[in-house]
Amino acid sequence: MIKASFLITLACSISCSSYRTQSKGPETSNNTVSIQANNEKDLYEIFDQITDTKVIELKNRIYNLDKPLILNNLSHITINGNGAVLVLDSLVNDVVELNRCHNVTIDNIKALHKEVNGPVGCTGNVILINGGSNITIINSELNGCGVVGVTAYNSINLKIISNYIHKNTHYPIIYDGPSVTIKDNIFENNGNQNKIAYMAGSPWPPLQFFNTNVTTKELIIEGNTFGGSQN
Repeated sequence: MIKASFLITLACSISCSSYRTQSKGPETSNNTVSIQANNEKDLYEIFDQITDTKVIELKNRIYNLDKPLILNNLSHITINGNGAVLVLDSLVNDVVELNRCHNVTIDNIKALHKEVNGPVGCTGNVILINGGSNITIINSELNGCGVVGVTAYNSINLKIISNYIHKNTHYPIIYDGPSVTIKDNIFENNGNQNKIAYMAGSPWPPLQFFNTNVTTKELIIEGNTFGGSQN
């Protein structure tokens, strides 16, 4: 997110009476526009209509969701959570889904399903990433009953940094792609002994598992804490 000492109010391409649109930084052709979501209705309208190069500003409050938040084919998006809590009512959907997106940052959110202890039959991830590149998840809490905290397929240069990922029933992370950095996270009380599952381009099930810090050609896993496990 681009920070500057003043805000210039712009007209938003999304028509909504209850959220605000502002730009940050000097007026250039690449000006980043900031959109504030005051409530659940705002949030869904933003996700449905947003275009490239935007900052979504959430309130420090609970957003009760009845369907997932989905971004498709977008670039240069920041979700600035400000400590917002995203609670999804459905147990079969992912809380946040990113499809073929590039240069996206999710910062300072807490995301979970409604029943955090994970009843039998919950099949949704907390965050699902399909394709894309340069996605960063930082300073966030990803809490079960999601089956996996972050599931990412064919994602290039994924960064998962300084998060608290816990109580997911299967794995904290499943990754299938050529390059990922997993750094300074706390993994606690996830299934399968807190193991990060790495698919390495192979079909399901994953072939490699890590619950210690390690660096390879494809993986940078460092500075993480692996705590208690569900099984």
